[in-house]
Amino acid sequence: MQRLKALRGFTTADKSSNQITNATEYNLAALQTSSDLDRPVVMVNVAVSIQKISQRIGALDVLSIGPRSEIELFGIMAAGFDPKRIKALDLLSYSPLVETGDMHAMKFADNSFDVIFLGWVLAYSTTPAEAAKEIVRVCRNGAVVVATGDFNSSTATHADASQTFNNEETRINSVDQVLSFFGSAVDKVYFRHDPDPPAQPMVMTAFSVKKS
Repeated sequence: MQRLKALRGFTTADKSSNQITNATEYNLAALQTSSDLDRPVVMVNVAVSIQKISQRIGALDVLSIGPRSEIELFGIMAAGFDPKRIKALDLLSYSPLVETGDMHAMKFADNSFDVIFLGWVLAYSTTPAEAAKEIVRVCRNGAVVVATGDFNSSTATHADASQTFNNEETRINSVDQVLSFFGSAVDKVYFRHDPDPPAQPMVMTAFSVKKS
């Protein structure tokens, strides 16, 4: 939090039709009130438990999509990933460690990354399958994607969310739903955590990518 206050000044990515209404504004407000949120550490723990990651951890290229704050990046570094091989992308940034951009149209080259962390961001996309297609593009064959989100029933009524996001948010219901966004690119599923709401609302999966 002190680093955030010291850096001040935010940059934001250009808006696109793939982003839900008020995604940037919502996350900017959340960043300034909960920048020390450390929930991304659960993704990192899952990733490093996969042997093909742990055995080569310092030689892997990593992308964090939507880290919001630097906490996720520091967690990735602390796990043993090489800081020089870590990239981060978000709709907003206060940090030189995070580039601004849209996950539906990334500037990274094809086949750039061995591990991609996709934490709590698919719900901000109106076209998650398009986001997944772009994520697969920047993955190397065999790369591991760790994706997570909060359970949000497709049948429940969420007045506050509807008002904030113009009812455009993608409702994350299950691991199978998340995997369906990636379609035939899903190879081996290493981890799955389906929700048991309300006490355990998280949806998370880790899988390898198969590229044709």
